[in-house]
Amino acid sequence: MTFLFTPLGLVLLSAAIQAPAAAPVPGTQGAPARSDVGAALDLHVGKLLVYRGEANHREGKTSSRIPFEQRAVVLGVAADGGLELALIHEHGEGLFVGGNLPRPIEPSGGFVVRKLDADWTRPALPEGVFPALPAGPGALAAIGEAPIPPAHAATSPGASAESPRVTLPSGLEFAARRHWVTEGPASDGVGVTLTAKAVGLPLAHPMIPTMRLAEHEERFTLDPARRVVTSFGARWSVEGEGQPPRRDEYSFELALVETGELDAAKLAALRSDLSSFEAERRSIYREKDLERAGVAARELSARLSASESMLQHEAQRLVKQVAANRAFEEASKTDHQWAAELVGKSAAEWLGDVVGKDLQGRDVKLSDLRGKVVVLNFYASWCGPCNQEIPHLKSLVEKHGQDLAVIAFNKEADHDKEILHAKRMEIPWPVVLGSDRIHSRLRVGVFPTNFYLDREGRIRSRELGFESASALERTLTGLMAAK
Repeated sequence: MTFLFTPLGLVLLSAAIQAPAAAPVPGTQGAPARSDVGAALDLHVGKLLVYRGEANHREGKTSSRIPFEQRAVVLGVAADGGLELALIHEHGEGLFVGGNLPRPIEPSGGFVVRKLDADWTRPALPEGVFPALPAGPGALAAIGEAPIPPAHAATSPGASAESPRVTLPSGLEFAARRHWVTEGPASDGVGVTLTAKAVGLPLAHPMIPTMRLAEHEERFTLDPARRVVTSFGARWSVEGEGQPPRRDEYSFELALVETGELDAAKLAALRSDLSSFEAERRSIYREKDLERAGVAARELSARLSASESMLQHEAQRLVKQVAANRAFEEASKTDHQWAAELVGKSAAEWLGDVVGKDLQGRDVKLSDLRGKVVVLNFYASWCGPCNQEIPHLKSLVEKHGQDLAVIAFNKEADHDKEILHAKRMEIPWPVVLGSDRIHSRLRVGVFPTNFYLDREGRIRSRELGFESASALERTLTGLMAAK
């Protein structure tokens, strides 16, 4: 498997944190508006729970705000009390503001079907201990889409618990603990509220050492009697190294606003949509001809939109994904053809002999490395696969001594952050900052990217991403063995 990060990929990562598959945020809707929210919940087939809220993200002068709706439908109830549920989410039109230029965020959707065994659905345990989240489909709306409380939480006020790690809605896990406290009764006088704060901050993300979790708070309001989570939310911020540190702030909150029923016809239609959509989506993803895949996706979207299916927004998202894949494939074909034509060219003639200055301000010249196999390594401090690759490159340089050289290129704007990263990683080869010209000349768009030069300084190959240490060593060993 090959790992790579793109600048766009980092943006998408941020988007995943801000508005995960079912995570909206600070609600502006206020208290639940429907009187039937207070009704006792009978978790039978066809039961519907609706949560609404809003997701927010801010970083410097840029911000986004996305309204969100999460619906949980009970598809089946097992004899032992287990549940099969459909979780369907949609986010409406949001607004992204950057550089004082507002840009709309298009609506999207998604769904997942989950089966919970009896351990996840049984009512409150003895001695005032309530199984956090395993309390019905409303609770399930938080699983995987929001931070998760400890396995069991005491309902008595003042009780506390520790969780070993902080997990963000995007799935990122930080080496920080969470301290949970139970408060009761909740603000509406019903149930209890579980709150958590991360302790031991700031601690780094294991794959992205330049990222720190600066703060993290969570809240779940649970009603054990009705076996439901009535609201849940979180706010957190992450920092990147630099002067000053980059700081991204996120928050979300969902509240139960409606309960209802799906009649037999609507429930049957939903089951049919779920089954056919999964089958057609798999078929579309397997289709090698992306033009045919696009036609199939558009037909599926039109059919579900016409029937006002709960999955219509997910179908529309599939259409956009296929179109994006097709555009990427066309660009990749052109890019691979260009890279193949570059093989055999002199790197010095293509880039110039002086390719930049190192961290000490000295010229980095390709002519100084004649007689060695050279790796032109394009990386960024925020790139997890880049950070995985660096120790293996160091080991190979130590192993092959004077036969192998590396030049690193980094075009990130925050030079202080990149210098700190280079020192912490103990990078022994020249690091060229502000290398936009070299990036542009070699059309570098993903990280890491390596260009390999033979002993005569000619470009021999290009490699996108970091596959494995053994693959890296095979490439370099082959070059060094070549006459």
